[in-house]
Amino acid sequence: MDFQLGQLSRSLIGFGAAVLVIGGINDVSARSSGSDSWWDETSFMAINVRSRGSMKIGLGLGLLGLSLCGVELNDDSPETIPVLRKGESRDNTPESDFETCVKLYKDSGGRNEPNFKNSYKTSMKITLLSDYGMPLAKFVSPSGYSKVWELREILE
Repeated sequence: MDFQLGQLSRSLIGFGAAVLVIGGINDVSARSSGSDSWWDETSFMAINVRSRGSMKIGLGLGLLGLSLCGVELNDDSPETIPVLRKGESRDNTPESDFETCVKLYKDSGGRNEPNFKNSYKTSMKITLLSDYGMPLAKFVSPSGYSKVWELREILE
């Protein structure tokens, strides 16, 4: 469920956003030669160019927001959060990994009952969720696709 973009994708989207915003500012300032001011414009062609310019600015700002998706400003990388407990699952199936994480969570004092269907897993992370979708605990697999899971945080 994590949405992340790579550095190259972020850079290209950010560059495209900058091009759209700069081009849009240029289009919004368009005037016909017979116009005395921006407000007294009567040329439909100039008004059309301005409307495209405002659309470019809006799209550019939206792309700028998209390029920031998945960026975390706090330093919660797995290396900075201490390991509370470690455990190894029987095999590398989602059910076995879930059982291992629930056992680690309960052994560390977790009071709620995690729900397998609500919880989500990526190759390196598992987040246990309750029946109501409340996050209970976060786990990390340090080498990815391994059977070893580390309890990093209890959220209840």
